[in-house]
Amino acid sequence: MPITPTKVSQPKTSKTFSFVGGLRKKDKSKKTKVNEPILSKDQLKLLREWIEMAPYKRIEKSLQEEIVLKDDTVMDFVRIEGSGASSASYEEQRIILSYFYTFLSKTKEHFTTEVTNVPLNLQVQIQYKNRRLNAALRENPTNSRRQLQLEMRKNILKNKIDRLKTTEKEMTNIEYVVYLFADNPKELEQVTKSFMKLGQDYRMTLTRLSREEKEAILFQFNNMNTKL
Repeated sequence: MPITPTKVSQPKTSKTFSFVGGLRKKDKSKKTKVNEPILSKDQLKLLREWIEMAPYKRIEKSLQEEIVLKDDTVMDFVRIEGSGASSASYEEQRIILSYFYTFLSKTKEHFTTEVTNVPLNLQVQIQYKNRRLNAALRENPTNSRRQLQLEMRKNILKNKIDRLKTTEKEMTNIEYVVYLFADNPKELEQVTKSFMKLGQDYRMTLTRLSREEKEAILFQFNNMNTKL
């Protein structure tokens, strides 16, 4: 059964378990009680067993938001965006592969790559359409013909926004995620920067992941049959 994001009160301790596998101190200044889900004995046992087996502790609340592993080493994720090789010509595919092989031969970092399905992110397009719709809503033409054109434009924009939201909800995108490892956060930052710089030198588009994206990947890592 999937492990769901939840908090479980640990008896006779001053710590609680967070979804990403870390242990954090309770904030004694907060006296407001939060309604937490009640778990059965079997669920509680399964959750505790998972805590013992999890290879990581937490995602740090730092600028890099690195992941702390059980042995106190650190890890971070870097996204490799697709290059559209499947729709490229044979010569372009050969060049892409040549660059990638050269990149692999030159990098000195120890890393692991995983292919994962993630939801499409169409927020930029949706926000742009919303700005245009808001601008149209502020218009107040007096001419009847202009009023009819404005209504048609508003309906078109609303339909496009609805289609984008449906597409974002129902479709996923294949992404390549690199796992980078280091002994401490300072070394990990150096490793990440050099890895990304080398990738850019060989026409690869590499980007860092947000905290929410890291949590989603860790969730899928522990629930392999669950979609993000």
